[in-house]
Amino acid sequence: MLRKILDWNRQNADLPEKQKLPYPGVEYSRALRLVESWLENETQENKVILIDFVLDVLRQDLKMDLLTTILYREEHFEDTLPNYLFPSHYYNEQGDCLEIYPAKGKERKIRIDLADDCVWVMPWRRQSLKDWVLNIFKTDFKYDKDNHMAYYFTHINVCQVYNGTHSVSAGIAHRKGSIEAIECDLSRMFDHVHTDGVAWYNAHDGSKLGDVFDFRLAIMYEVAKLKYRFGGDFDRTIGPKVTRSSSSIFPKTSKTW
Repeated sequence: MLRKILDWNRQNADLPEKQKLPYPGVEYSRALRLVESWLENETQENKVILIDFVLDVLRQDLKMDLLTTILYREEHFEDTLPNYLFPSHYYNEQGDCLEIYPAKGKERKIRIDLADDCVWVMPWRRQSLKDWVLNIFKTDFKYDKDNHMAYYFTHINVCQVYNGTHSVSAGIAHRKGSIEAIECDLSRMFDHVHTDGVAWYNAHDGSKLGDVFDFRLAIMYEVAKLKYRFGGDFDRTIGPKVTRSSSSIFPKTSKTW
């Protein structure tokens, strides 16, 4: 995303600054400032309700952006949904290397409903998508454990599909079927990883762990972290349950744009 923004701004260097595309770090900071202002002087319950709203609109916003990319781009576009949305490795206070993605044989799989759960997928082959849209409209979606591969991220309640993308896209559109996804517990990262909307960082030494795929994911991560520290319930159904309190605030961003 950052590369495309830089390229576009370079190509349109003669435009007034106000007409150029904002950088992800700017959008990220604006969103977090808004959330912080909303939460100020609110009750614990209201804070969780407001956070749930932000998480829900962001996950749906990015879901449709990804799903419709194929409609607006040239036939062979460069956009991709990476296999790993979060750093594959991160580190605790002692410097031990940890992983958010479960090792083979230690996975916990959960069922994802393509009609009701939030699924992020980016189809990229026009003919394949067309064929699956017609096929699943006329028949049913059939889960294939050897083809349909996905991760489910707790605390942001998002399923990311990285294989079987065209049939899943059609299943989402027709609200048919379900798949299985490997569960990834984001709370394990909360004390060890933070973001400025552009990159992921080691919270203990500030070293960079990787680039952020989309600033909206970074917002969701930090907002979900805040909800976790407030004690909000993270069931996949809407409706917070407050269990403990916290005075945690968002981390300061490490870059100025």
